[in-house]
Amino acid sequence: MSLFALSFLGNALAGWLNHNVEEMEQGRAESTFTQYLMSGEFAESVFENWESEFLQMGVFVIFAAVLRQRGSAVTREAEGRSPQPAHRSLSLKLYSHSLTFALFALFLLSFVGHALSGKVARNEELRRLGFQPESFFGYLGTSRFWFESFQNWQSEFFSVAMLVILSVFLKESRSPESNP
Repeated sequence: MSLFALSFLGNALAGWLNHNVEEMEQGRAESTFTQYLMSGEFAESVFENWESEFLQMGVFVIFAAVLRQRGSAVTREAEGRSPQPAHRSLSLKLYSHSLTFALFALFLLSFVGHALSGKVARNEELRRLGFQPESFFGYLGTSRFWFESFQNWQSEFFSVAMLVILSVFLKESRSPESNP
């Protein structure tokens, strides 16, 4: 959490400085740090990244539950357990997938946060240019929104794929997943 906090602060400070450089280049007044933190631009950048991270982790959890590596200590352990008690009631069945549900719920919240804050940022830009603001669904249908989402999603899926592929051939010392 300390690394997260430092990265979040670094993102906020670097984003604010970059924002002010762009404002000066356009002949506009600089924003205070607080103004930048309250802007759609900052919120959009945060939610856009969180969206892709939660999607990645949700997919990773599903892959980790479904894919098995022959000879893996973790696979042997999983093969010896019986999942039957977890399927006796609906609540236990839901609980048995609660991590996946939680990650995808966080993905959906981040997706909506990205869309809402992206709309705010876009409307701030449109107002400066003298145009009418867009609705939420209008912004949701823009190529800008989907470009930002797919740009992040493809990198997350690529990193999950590389982790899965490379874990077949490479090992990490002292990892419980590594063969003895």
